Amino acid sequence: VLHKKYFQLKQLLGQEKMAPEILPYQHSLVEDICKLINSKDREIAMRARETVGQGDERFNLNIMRMELERVKFTLKAYLRSRIVKVERFLFYLIERDQAHLLSEAEAAYAFNLFTSKQEYMNSEFFSKISEKLNRMSEDSNMPAYMLTKPNPKQFVFIRFLISKKKHTVLECIDIELKEDNIYFLP
Repeated sequence: VLHKKYFQLKQLLGQEKMAPEILPYQHSLVEDICKLINSKDREIAMRARETVGQGDERFNLNIMRMELERVKFTLKAYLRSRIVKVERFLFYLIERDQAHLLSEAEAAYAFNLFTSKQEYMNSEFFSKISEKLNRMSEDSNMPAYMLTKPNPKQFVFIRFLISKKKHTVLECIDIELKEDNIYFLP
C-alpha cells in the first residue's frame, strides 16, 4: 500500500513543482501517507527490539528505514513546495479568497504571515505616507496590479499518457501529441 501511495505522492510533487499556481491540497493522500509512515515506524522499532543480534534481519530493517526516509523526504518536499508558493503568492491568495486551496495549517500560516506583513508595512512605511497613497489601509482592497499572482500562461513540462492526432497551441499552432513524450507547452 505504501508503494502505491508513494507513487501518487511523487506524481503530486511533480505536478505541484511544475504548476505555475498552487494546486488544491490533497488531504486524504497526505493523511494516508502520514498514517502509513507512523505505522511503519512503529513496526520497524518493534522488530528492531525483537531482533537484537541477527545480522540479516538488521540489514533488512536498515533497508526499510531508508525506504521510509525516502517517503518522508518526498512528503516534506511536497509541503515545502506548497509553502514556497504560499509565500510567493500570499497577497493574491488572501485578497482573492483562495484559501480553499490550502490545508488548515497552510491557511493559518498564510493568514498569520499576511497579518504580520501588513502590520510591518503599516508601521514602517504606510503610516508615514498620506492616506491617498496608502493602498494597504484596513478598509481598502489592494488593486490587482499590486498583487503577485500566478501566471497561468507560463510554459510547463507535460507528459501525455495517451496519443492525440491534433492539438492546438496558442490558437494557431497544431501539434501531434504522442504517448509518453514530454513537451514544453504554454
